[in-house]
Amino acid sequence: MIFRINKEVLPLKANLAVQEAKLNMAMSDLDAAQATLDAKQKELDVVQATYNAAMKKKQVCFTFA
Repeated sequence: MIFRINKEVLPLKANLAVQEAKLNMAMSDLDAAQATLDAKQKELDVVQATYNAAMKKKQVCFTFA
C-alpha cells in the first residue's frame, strides 16, 4: 500500500519542485521588469512635468497676445 502511494506521490513532488523553480525564475524576471518599469515611469514623470510647464508657459504667452 505505502509503495503504491509513494509511486504516485514521488513524481508529483518532483514535478512540484520543478514548477516551484520555474515560478521563482518567473518572479525574479517579474521583479526585474517591475524595476525597469519604475525607472521608466520616473523618467516619464520628469518629461511630463517639463511638458506641462512648457504648455502652461505657452498658454500664458497666448493669453496676453
